[in-house]
Amino acid sequence: MILDKQIIINLFIFFAIIDTLLIIGIILEKYLKKYQRIKLNNMQNLISKNINNPLEIKIEEPKYFMQAYAQMNQSIMIDEKTKKEFMELIKKYDIEKKYIKRINSKIKSNLIQAIVYLGEIGTEECRLVLEEKFENENDYIIKLYIAYSLYKIHNKNSIPILVESLINSPKPYKEKIQVMLSKFENDFHDYILTILDRKEIEIQMMIIYFASHYMDTKLKSYLISKSRDENIEISRAAVQSLSKNYFNILNDAYYLYNKDLQIQKTVIKTLSKINTKENIDQLIPFLENDETYEYAIYSLSNILRENPKFLEYLIDIFENEKNNKIKKNLANVISIKIEYFFFKLLTNEKDKYANLIYNIILSDVIGDTIDFLNKNKNIPIERIILPYLKKAIKKNEYIKKEFQLYINKRILNELSLKRIIQKPPKKDTKREKDKIENLIKILIGVFTFFPLLFVLRHGKIIPDITFIEGLKLYIYDFNWYLIIYVVILNAIYLILVIISYFEQLHQEKMWNLKFKGLLYTFKILPGISIIAPAYNETEIIIESTNALLNLQYPDYDVIVVNDGSTDDTLEKLIDYFNLEKTDYILNKNLNTKPIRGIYINKSIPKLIVVDKENGGKADSLNTGLNISKKEFFCGIDADSILESDALLKITSLKMDTDHEMIAIGGNILPLNGCKVSKGYIEKINLPFKTIERFQTVEYIRSFMAGRLGWARINSMLIISGAFGLFNRKRIIEAGGYLSEQGKYKKDTVGEDMELVVRINRDMYDKKIKHKIGYSYNANCWTEVPPSYLNLYKQRDRWHRGLIDILIFHRNLMFNPRYGKMGFISIPYFFIFELIGPLIEIQGYLMIVLAGFFNILSLKMGFLLFLTTIFIGVTTSLASLIIAEDEVNYFSKKETFLLILFSFLENFGPRQFMSFVRLNAFNNSLKKPMGWSKFERIGFEDKDKKQ
Repeated sequence: MILDKQIIINLFIFFAIIDTLLIIGIILEKYLKKYQRIKLNNMQNLISKNINNPLEIKIEEPKYFMQAYAQMNQSIMIDEKTKKEFMELIKKYDIEKKYIKRINSKIKSNLIQAIVYLGEIGTEECRLVLEEKFENENDYIIKLYIAYSLYKIHNKNSIPILVESLINSPKPYKEKIQVMLSKFENDFHDYILTILDRKEIEIQMMIIYFASHYMDTKLKSYLISKSRDENIEISRAAVQSLSKNYFNILNDAYYLYNKDLQIQKTVIKTLSKINTKENIDQLIPFLENDETYEYAIYSLSNILRENPKFLEYLIDIFENEKNNKIKKNLANVISIKIEYFFFKLLTNEKDKYANLIYNIILSDVIGDTIDFLNKNKNIPIERIILPYLKKAIKKNEYIKKEFQLYINKRILNELSLKRIIQKPPKKDTKREKDKIENLIKILIGVFTFFPLLFVLRHGKIIPDITFIEGLKLYIYDFNWYLIIYVVILNAIYLILVIISYFEQLHQEKMWNLKFKGLLYTFKILPGISIIAPAYNETEIIIESTNALLNLQYPDYDVIVVNDGSTDDTLEKLIDYFNLEKTDYILNKNLNTKPIRGIYINKSIPKLIVVDKENGGKADSLNTGLNISKKEFFCGIDADSILESDALLKITSLKMDTDHEMIAIGGNILPLNGCKVSKGYIEKINLPFKTIERFQTVEYIRSFMAGRLGWARINSMLIISGAFGLFNRKRIIEAGGYLSEQGKYKKDTVGEDMELVVRINRDMYDKKIKHKIGYSYNANCWTEVPPSYLNLYKQRDRWHRGLIDILIFHRNLMFNPRYGKMGFISIPYFFIFELIGPLIEIQGYLMIVLAGFFNILSLKMGFLLFLTTIFIGVTTSLASLIIAEDEVNYFSKKETFLLILFSFLENFGPRQFMSFVRLNAFNNSLKKPMGWSKFERIGFEDKDKKQ
C-alpha cells in the first residue's frame, strides 16, 4: 500500500478539527449546564417567593417549572388553597395538557417524565389518564412509575386496579406495590375485608403483608388460618407476620416443632420476647440441634439481657447439664454476663464464680474472658482467677493457643506462655502450571504470528531478496498490521464513547425524575449492606466509618470487617462507637477464616463490626456476606469516600430494567488534591502532582467512555473494588469471592473482576436474563498512587489479576452459551488487553531495527502517531464532555489543565503503562507475588501532604 503525503495531512487536519470541536464542546457544556442550573434555581426561588400567591408566577419554560414544583411538592406540605392556585397556574399554561399528550410517547424517558409529572399535578383527570394507561401497560417498569403516581394522588378508587396488577407479576414489582397499597391504610383495610376469600396466592400474600402492619381481629384470624395453610410459602409468610404483633400465638407446639425448619427458626427467634422459665426450658433442647442452636442462643441471650433475674436459673442449668453440646452453647449464653462473674470474685462467693468462669472456659467459650482480662485494671481479680486459668490451659490445647494469641503480655507472662504471632497467611508460592503453560503458548503464538504471516504472504520472493530488503518489507508489513490493530482498538473506544454519551443522557434524565419521595418509599430500593474490609487502617477508620454511617439511603447497614489488624483499628472502633460484643445469627454459606467477635451498639443499629483472623480482602468480603441480611451488598475500600447520595444513584438504576440486576458499578474519581474533613469532601480540586493528574484523565476516560459504554451493551466485566453493588444471593450461589478458604480453593489479586465474570457465567448457565449496570454519577473518591513506583505496583497487580482471570475463564471465549460475554467482552480483553502489550513491544522493536538499518519511514511513523495519539486524545476529550455533563467537578482552569493533560499523557505515561503491563505478563510467568499495596496517607492530612 502506497502512503500518500496528502492522505496523512488530511488525516491530521481531520483529527485536529474533531479535537478542536470537542474542546469547544467541553467549554459549551460547562456554560450550558451552568445556564440550566441557574434557570432551575431561579424557578425554585420564584416558587418559594410566591408560595402564598402562585398565580403571580410567570412560566417561560414548563420543564423547569415542573421540576421545581415537583421538588417542592416532595419536600413540603402545602395547604389545599395553595394547591388549588398551583393547579390554576398549571392549567393557565396548559402544562397538564402537555403531559397528558406525552403519556403515549414512544420514548421511554419522555413517557416516564409525563407519568411522574402527572402524579405531581394530581388532578382527577390525571388520575383517570394514569389508570387507563396502567391497565393497558405490559411493561412493569412503566407500571411501577404509574403505580407510584397513583399512590401520590392517593385516591381510594385506584386501589382495585393496583391490587389486580399483582396477579402473575414479577416478585420485585409485587413487593413494591404491597408497600404502596399498605400506605392507603384505612381505605385499604376496608377494601381488604371484601376480598378475604380470594384464592390467588398474590392476593393472599398481599393481605398477609398488610396484616403484619395493621392490627385487626379479622386480619389476626386470617393470619392464624393461613399459618396452617398447605402452601408452605403462605404459611411461612403468615408465621412471619404473626411474629411481629401476635407472637404469643406462636408459643405452641404446632409451630415450635413444625416440620418446616424455616418456620421453626422463626418461632425460636420470636420466643425471645416471652420471658418465662417455662419458655427457657422449652428453648434449651434446641441448643443441641445444628440447625437451630444459633437461634436458641439468640433468644436465650435476649431473655437474659432483658431479665437478669433468670441468670441464676441459667447458671444452675449450665452446671448440671450433661450434654456437652448444650453445655457449650449455654456457656455462650451466660458469658454475656462475664464481667459480673469477674466482679463477684471480690465477694465471699469467689469460689463459686471462679469455678463458673473455669467451666465456661472449659466449654471452649474463651473470647469474653480474654476481652475482659485485656481491659481489666483490677489486679486482685487477676490474682484470684490466674490459678484457674493455668489449670484450664493444661487441660486443653485449644484454650492454651487462644491465650497465646490474644491475651495481653502481662498475663501471658503470668501464665508462663509464649506469644504466638499470627502472621497474615503467606500467598501460595507454587507455580500455577496450567496458567504458565497457557501463557507460554500465548507468548509463542503472538511472537510467531507475524513472521508466519509474512512467510505466507511473501514466501515466493523471500529466496530472491537480500536480508535488508526482507527486513524492510517485514517492518513495512508489520507497521500496517499494527496500524490496523490500533485503528480497530481505537474504533472500539470511539464506538464506546458514542454509546456512553447516549447512555449518560438517558441516566441523567431518569435520575432527574426520581425524587426523594419515590426513592425513600419502603421497598422501592433494595436494602444494602456496605462491607468495608479494614486491615491496619487506624489512621482513617473512624473518619471513613462515620462518613459511611451518614449516607443518604433508606435501608442500609455498615459492616466493618477487621481482618486481623495488628494495630489498634478494632480498639478504636470499639471505644469510639461504644460497641459491645453480641451474639449474632449469621449465615455460613461461605467458608472463611474464624470470626473472633461481632460488636454492635443498639443506639447505632446501622453499624456492625466484625473481628476475624487475617485472611485477606476476599476472605473479609466473604465474612461480610455471611453477616449481611440485605438483598444487595456494596464492597468498598475503607480508605475511600462515597458522595452522600451515591447509594441512591447507583441503586436507582435497578428501577429502570426488567432484567435481574446482579451488579452495578459506581464511578471512581481521584481523591488526591480534594479538601477533606472528617471523612467528607469539602471541596473538589484537581490533584497537584503531575502523575495524579494523568491518572485523573485516565480514570475519567476509563469509567465515562469505557464502563458506561460496556454497561449499555450489557457486556461489562469490571466493577471497581473501591465501589460496586452486588446481589448478595447471586454472589453466594456463585461461591463468593475467590479465596483460599472458599469453594474454589484459589486466590487472585483481581477478585473484583473475577467475581463479575463468575456471577455473569453463573447466570448464563442458569439461563436467567440479567444485567450488569454502571452509574456514571454515583461517585466514589479514592486515593490514587502519588508516585511512579506506587503506580507501577498497583497497575502490575491489576494486570496480573486480569491475566489470571482470563486464563482461569478461558473456556468462555467464543462460547455461544455465554452470549455477549463470550463473543464480545472476553475476546476484547484477551485480544487488546492481554496480548496488546506483546504486540506493542514488537512495534518498538521494529522501530529500533529500522533505525539501526536506516530504513525508518517517516510517513509510516506519522501515520502510526496519528492513529495512536489523536484517536486517544479524541476519546479522552469526549469522556470529559460526558463527565462534566451533570456536575462541573472542576473549575475552568482545571478543565483546561485536563484538556492539556489529555494530550500530554500520550508522551510518556501511556508508554509507561504499556511497560507495566508487559512486565506484569512476565511476572505472571513467575511465582505468585501478592498485592504490593501502596501506602495511603489518610484523609485528614491530605492537603498538607500534597
